[in-house]
Amino acid sequence: SLWYLYHDLSEEGKAQGYFDFMERGGEFPKETRQLSEALKNPDYLKNVISEYSRFLAGYKENRDVLRFHYHKVDSLYQKLQELELTRKEYT
Repeated sequence: SLWYLYHDLSEEGKAQGYFDFMERGGEFPKETRQLSEALKNPDYLKNVISEYSRFLAGYKENRDVLRFHYHKVDSLYQKLQELELTRKEYT
């Protein structure tokens, strides 16, 4: 979902610098796999959550930062925050 949102930024959203740190290049499956692996890094995840918080505030102020408005922006923010939670493993 984050990857789709990133690709749906408008020119105005890109000008705001949202998610500039995300690597781009290659075909979609490769980029998606790279993002998935990067989100396992706690420091990278904190950076993504911080940037998403900045994006969300900007989006609520001006929805024109996205080209399309089907994204569930609040739900995605919650899911990103949940990635930080420590998971219990049951054996």
